[in-house]
Amino acid sequence: MLAAACTAAKLASAGVASFSSSPWAPLALLAPDALLALLALPLFLALYACGRGGRALALVAQFAAVAWTALAVPVARTLGSPPTRAMLGAAGAPLRDSLVEHFRLANLAWIAAIGLAALLAARALRASSPRLLVGAFAALALLALIGRSLTAPLALRGLERNALLVLLSPTPELAGSMQRDPREALAAARAFAPRALSEGALSWRGACRDASLVVVVLESAAARALGAYGAPVDALPRISALARAGLRVDAAYAAYPESIRGLVALFFGLHPAPGLAAEDYAQLRAASLADELRALGAATALVHAGWFDYLGMRSIVEAAGFDVALDAGAIGGESAASFGVPEERAVERALQWVEGLSPAQRFALVYLPIAGHHPYAAPPGGPFEAKDEREAWGNALHYADREVARLWEGLCARRGERPLLLAVVGDHGQAFGEHPRNVGHSFFLYEENLRVPLCFAVAGLDLPAAEIPGVASHVDLLPTLLDLLGAEERASAMDGRSLLREQEGAALFFADYGLPLIGLREGRWKWIQELSSGRSELYDLVLDPGEQQDLGAAEPARCADFARRSRAWWGAQRERLRSLGSASSTR
Repeated sequence: MLAAACTAAKLASAGVASFSSSPWAPLALLAPDALLALLALPLFLALYACGRGGRALALVAQFAAVAWTALAVPVARTLGSPPTRAMLGAAGAPLRDSLVEHFRLANLAWIAAIGLAALLAARALRASSPRLLVGAFAALALLALIGRSLTAPLALRGLERNALLVLLSPTPELAGSMQRDPREALAAARAFAPRALSEGALSWRGACRDASLVVVVLESAAARALGAYGAPVDALPRISALARAGLRVDAAYAAYPESIRGLVALFFGLHPAPGLAAEDYAQLRAASLADELRALGAATALVHAGWFDYLGMRSIVEAAGFDVALDAGAIGGESAASFGVPEERAVERALQWVEGLSPAQRFALVYLPIAGHHPYAAPPGGPFEAKDEREAWGNALHYADREVARLWEGLCARRGERPLLLAVVGDHGQAFGEHPRNVGHSFFLYEENLRVPLCFAVAGLDLPAAEIPGVASHVDLLPTLLDLLGAEERASAMDGRSLLREQEGAALFFADYGLPLIGLREGRWKWIQELSSGRSELYDLVLDPGEQQDLGAAEPARCADFARRSRAWWGAQRERLRSLGSASSTR
């Protein structure tokens, strides 16, 4: 019964195309299901041998396993991964509106179909001969043995995983993780090379030393949504205008394709690490953006239109140590949706905080809009018809753009004699099926998930428009801000480097909500590896910016080099974060 349910679920979630992509694909895709059936059979037989109570318990266990297998199908079909522990932890109240969007007739039909397949299999099993059952057991054993060895060479993207086994699987350990000096491992992983900076870009270095600071972290804002980064229809025209007139970074990448743990990179200049949850950073003893700006004489505040209680965000916010930290609950007013309050309320509250300061007081304000978050709620007036989710997303970003512009204009009107520096960065991108099963942002490491806008503007100073070429990471934001503010030396203990210095390093990133992945962008190359199978993908982004031609098999030496450097670094980073006070517990 369980084997039939798992097989039907795999057909439904992976799709027929996945089975026909290679003659070996069916074996690889069904091997974990065969393994589960082999593991479950002795347990069920032992329970049946315990009399009526045991038989009842065995039936309950089988029905529970079939029910979970069926419920996992809509998740796998939508997100490309069966539910993981990290995904279950994320499915809280702030995501209510997003979850409700998926209670559709088609998903309910898939659940019913898996249950029906299990019932039909149970009836057939009762009519089977012992010889047939022995043959089925032998076939399952052979499938489990052979199929597992076929996983790595095939581009299955984790669809082979069984919905029950994935809940029991720990985060894969990283080989070579015990490094004596994680900083040396980072230098090797990022492999800094010369960066050609224009005179215009260099003129920004230290130019804002007396300025107040505003940092805007846009929700789900991929670089490709902005006209300044080549979008044919600009979802964020006001920010694009600031980017064109200010300092624009060409290729910036999120260190992690999700908002909360990504704040470790933005607020501390440190990479988060695989295997650590947001709560593990609660005791992080490292200088934050708030600490650094406070040391420069600034009052600090964080205003978020969403909720700090979402995905452990409060732990990181408290570790960052802002003087004032306000979320949707503290801002108050009518909620726009389950994930936050209207941006107008958040902007008003941010301006009120600044107005409450002495006119001479330097400040550092961080504003985190929630507009852009699924299910993309926005008032009328966007540039798109909203005929699909991608256009609805564009309109939600347009709403955020409008409110960011209103905040900037309000602060400029209140700045007095002091210059005002603005940094705008996306927390991560957003995917709409550009790669198979890639929806949302948290599950894969493609350009649509990771590449974000990063730009700077200034009021009260005459600085030229300029571009910073090459690759950048979220961890480089804080060191760059300090360099702009004339305090670059304060960034020496951070993982990032100022982008105003003439060295360019690789951008490192990972994902662990679904299939555990690590990757990097170095020069023209983009490399991604599945930790569980060891399979690598490699793309030449100059010739293939859409990442459609996987060169991993053609460039084994390059992939091996990236794997050696990256695996050593990620393992070392867990040591480094522990030494800085993060908890040692893992998921």
